[in-house]
Amino acid sequence: MRPLLFALFSLALLVPITTARAQSSLSDQPDWTIESDFADAFLGNCAEAGDVNGDGYPDVLIGLRGYSNPESNEGRVDLYLGSASGLGSTPQWSQGLA
Repeated sequence: MRPLLFALFSLALLVPITTARAQSSLSDQPDWTIESDFADAFLGNCAEAGDVNGDGYPDVLIGLRGYSNPESNEGRVDLYLGSASGLGSTPQWSQGLA
């Protein structure tokens, strides 16, 4: 089975919106994407983590509820750090939930 692809569009939660941007329509292109490296991990549960590393940019936690390692479907949560150019492409921190 192919890994799932998760796309995150601009949200006020993650990206400060200027007045000019607020008046424009939502883009049909994602600002940020990630792809699971594990089939059936089911990316998508997302929560704002605040500014975990104190750099002034919001960070995001993303859950993978079907992730298995070593327990079947134990789940995992990944932390992606924000920056001036957006969210990082690889998680800064990961934790299995078993």
